[in-house]
Amino acid sequence: VRDYDFTFVAVGDTQIVARKDMENGTRKMDRIYEWLLSQKEAQNIQYVMGLGDITDCNTDEEWRIAKAAICQLDGQIPYSLVRGNHDGSDKINATFNQAPYSNSYQGSFDGTLNNTWRTILAGSNKIPYLIMTFDYGPTDQVLSWAEQVVRDHPDHNVIITTHAYLFR
Repeated sequence: VRDYDFTFVAVGDTQIVARKDMENGTRKMDRIYEWLLSQKEAQNIQYVMGLGDITDCNTDEEWRIAKAAICQLDGQIPYSLVRGNHDGSDKINATFNQAPYSNSYQGSFDGTLNNTWRTILAGSNKIPYLIMTFDYGPTDQVLSWAEQVVRDHPDHNVIITTHAYLFR
């Protein structure tokens, strides 16, 4: 492994897994995050980026399943989440906009987790990254806010995550 070898992981569209969770007595959504944890060292996983559609029907049960699965990463691998078109803003915020997740971002467009930013240092060379999460179909106001955040971090590599950018 060279000094700059590390992995970022993208996890998107888990909605069917959240809706049809049980398989042979095992929670399918849990297995995604258990696998990530089992591969943390071997793959040098530095960050996990959720890409939305965490749930399918935005039900309380799906959010309970999702939270139990995703929160396995708490204190183990840093991660971020975005809302997809299957996820309700109220429910994602009620489920995740509290510690420890609310401590993982450094800024928010409007106090919710719908549009946030955070910085990380990745790999042994501590490469600076600015990771921005955009809500489903970010508005022009959000994009203007994000432009300023990027300008405020000129020495960072920028990663933008969203579920859908051009659809409004």
